[in-house]
Amino acid sequence: MFKLSSPLLLAILAIFALGFSSCEDDDDTDAVRPNTISAIVDTNDDFTLLRAALEQTDLDDVLDNVSGNFTVFAPTDAAFAAANIDAAGLAAMDNDTLSNILLYHVLGARVLAADIAAGTSFPTTLNETGPDDAPLSLVLNNANGAVTVNGSTTVTTADVAADNGVIHIIDEVLMAQNIVQIAQDAPGLSTLVSSLGTASLVEALSDDGPFTVFAPTNAAFTAIDSTVATLTVPELTNILTYHVVNGNVRADGIPSTANTLLAGEGLTFGGTGNTTITTTSDPAQNVEISSANNIQGTNGVVHLIPTVLLPTNF
Repeated sequence: MFKLSSPLLLAILAIFALGFSSCEDDDDTDAVRPNTISAIVDTNDDFTLLRAALEQTDLDDVLDNVSGNFTVFAPTDAAFAAANIDAAGLAAMDNDTLSNILLYHVLGARVLAADIAAGTSFPTTLNETGPDDAPLSLVLNNANGAVTVNGSTTVTTADVAADNGVIHIIDEVLMAQNIVQIAQDAPGLSTLVSSLGTASLVEALSDDGPFTVFAPTNAAFTAIDSTVATLTVPELTNILTYHVVNGNVRADGIPSTANTLLAGEGLTFGGTGNTTITTTSDPAQNVEISSANNIQGTNGVVHLIPTVLLPTNF
């Protein structure tokens, strides 16, 4: 009968033990998968459609990167259903289109609810589908802990912590906005929006553009209430077109001068970073662009200003 020598038997047992230990290590590795954004989506039954969309576009790998740092506004299955998007609709969608929709929900930094001020604009740095490949913006608002995105989308659960960022669960699928839609949803621009409607400029500013709009806030219009009340529609149109220039002019590219859509009236820029507007009207005005600028839409960019620009003779 064949017998193993003691040294050979010990060697085989050692190899067996090493192999078993290796398997245990593999099992341990699987058991302690990092708590990434993708891992959270994978294990939450409310995210089956989001999970499928991320896998279809390979963005699940991006959001599984432990060295990343992201903020994801994550729509639930109910949110997809409200947008009439089901599993079949996702599967039929062009991957580039679907990727752009998904990336519109992602910020390239960790932004907690407490980091959000009223009407703050954040760039979706992974979605560069604005004019000149500019990153589109999300306008976030935190009103006493109630966080919304682009005016109407509610964050139902904020600050779901991940190893590579944070998830905010939302009740709608976000869709990229043009500059009119931005104005309609941004806090504090309702007077501008109603004025655009009165002047029949909504359709024009929803066109391909690109346009840059220096958008007076509600407080800016309140300061000239008595003037606005007496304006004819052509006069209101002249005022509004004085706030629009052609091109996608972001804060880091503001020129020294720009022609407005109101013929014969222009703007000059100066100060640090060219953020002081001086009108060429008589009398001239000096106006500071708000720090909440570069609200990027699909057809242009919005900069908030605290004063209504008035053409000559107003």
